[in-house]
Amino acid sequence: MADNYGMVAVESVFDLSYSDLAPLLDELSKRHVNVRVNIVNYGRPAGGPLDMFFLIMVGGSLLYLKSFIESWAAEDAKALREKLLATLKKGRGTELRDGMFPLRMVVGGVRFYIRKPMTDEEFVTRLTAAQAYIEAIPDEILASHDSLGAHGMYWDQTGGNWKPVAVGWAGDICPFDAG
Repeated sequence: MADNYGMVAVESVFDLSYSDLAPLLDELSKRHVNVRVNIVNYGRPAGGPLDMFFLIMVGGSLLYLKSFIESWAAEDAKALREKLLATLKKGRGTELRDGMFPLRMVVGGVRFYIRKPMTDEEFVTRLTAAQAYIEAIPDEILASHDSLGAHGMYWDQTGGNWKPVAVGWAGDICPFDAG
């Protein structure tokens, strides 16, 4: 068991059942003591300028938040990543609209948006870059639970790094060519 100092929540707005999520939840429960799941049946489209279909939220101590992404990038988490990528593929189907970001990972006060399908190797690259970003920001931002310090990041396919999203009246606005 990897930890007992935080909580991982999974929220699905895909047309997925609990049995569809079971393989991913089994892997999560091997690594995290407190795993919560919620299925929201908004239907498609979810409404608003940005469709979020799979949300992973992480909360806990600063030590837990700082080690979370690093633990997911580790070699022994390959089965977990594979289950997550398979769940995303099953949930998204073949449809990819301009405003659709199938995965949002919220680690403390930082939101990471991932739009395009990816391989395990590409996911590890993104997780490693996210870990470097988290280590570089002040603890106050990482621990922020309100909108004052919290902020979103999107994966820039061209530069191969995380970039801040613009913030509009509806919340985070990511470029359409974001990865």
